[in-house]
Amino acid sequence: MDNDTDISNGTSEFMGRTSKRFLTYGNALSLFTVATLVIFGFFVSFNQTIEAEALITSNPPPVTLLSRINGKIQEIKISSGDTVKEGEVLAVLESSGEFMDILYLDSLLAIDQTIAIAINKLLEFYPVNLRLGPSIQESYTTYMESYLSYILLQSLEIENGNIYSLKERKTLKEKQISSKYQQLETSRDKLKSGKMNLNRYLQLYKKGVFSENEMEIEKRNYLDLLNEKLKTQEELEALSISLSDISNQTKSSQSYLTSKYVMSSSKLQLDRQTLISKIEFWKQQYLFSSPISGIISTYDSWHKNQEVKKGENIFTIVSNTSDNIFAKCKVPIQNTGSLIEGQKVLLHIDSYPYPQWGALAGTVKTISSVPKSGPVPYYLVDVELKNLTTNFDKELQFKHNMNGKAFILLNELSLFQRVMFNLRKKFHQR
Repeated sequence: MDNDTDISNGTSEFMGRTSKRFLTYGNALSLFTVATLVIFGFFVSFNQTIEAEALITSNPPPVTLLSRINGKIQEIKISSGDTVKEGEVLAVLESSGEFMDILYLDSLLAIDQTIAIAINKLLEFYPVNLRLGPSIQESYTTYMESYLSYILLQSLEIENGNIYSLKERKTLKEKQISSKYQQLETSRDKLKSGKMNLNRYLQLYKKGVFSENEMEIEKRNYLDLLNEKLKTQEELEALSISLSDISNQTKSSQSYLTSKYVMSSSKLQLDRQTLISKIEFWKQQYLFSSPISGIISTYDSWHKNQEVKKGENIFTIVSNTSDNIFAKCKVPIQNTGSLIEGQKVLLHIDSYPYPQWGALAGTVKTISSVPKSGPVPYYLVDVELKNLTTNFDKELQFKHNMNGKAFILLNELSLFQRVMFNLRKKFHQR
């Protein structure tokens, strides 16, 4: 009985010492764990990120050509996979005009509008039998009328002949005036000499050398010389007045003709621009041409006489010189206060799953100054990509318009800062 009591007391004493030892060790372990977590929380950082939709594209990006009207294909000149040059015609929809005639006229208007300087040349370059459709035909007729007036004005014999005649008359009057000046100088010399003779005759007459009859003859000679001089002066004044009138008529005719030239040229230019605008509108409606050089891609197989609907995707041209690959991201406006250029970006591409391929690394290059309005406003952010090698050291094959997710790394926060941030958030919500 006593032995049982001793065993029981010994067991109790052992358990007590063991419990104290476990408690001490447990407290120390808990304190160490908390200290470790605090230190870990201070020194271990986590990235604050913004998630956004991303589209991998290039510069120049692919160009999609949509049908602007409902219509029927008249001509199809290419097929999917063909390489085309900038400005090359891809297809034409049916219209009331003949597209070859319209394109011929369009190419001709790209040249200087004064290419034709004679009526026969005008009709050679601009035939009257072009089939352009009602709208373009009306503007073409007006343009031809203005062009014809412009050419006729340049070769108008009546106007030009009048100016030529005035110039000839002016030259003749100038010669006559020059001759009259010489004649006047001669008359002055004769008059001066006649006056000297008259004075000499008068002195000799007083001395009785000459008779009264001889004196009268000398006086009449002097008067004749004086009248000749006065007559020459009058003729010279009349010629000067006539020359002034001719000069004024020439200037007036030239001004009038110049004014007509300017007005005719201005009207020709205006009618030309109107015609070009009508052709451009037709091209936008009925013509498909490649805005860039590249490779044709189509979702459907197009052929002649096939119907197309307004807004339908007809062609996509993928540039064959794409050397600037980047990502366009739609970043929701929320939490973008810390978004700045130069921040790192990780891109997960949908067609290359992240667990297998990894992520592409990029840098924020540009941020739109204002957000795009809509149900979910967003900033448009361009992300620069140096290459298509992922952080798993795998090379991705570039395909236009690859979709994915972008994770923009904003600020590095420690675990402790994140915990304190959440605590403050909870506190302010109360």
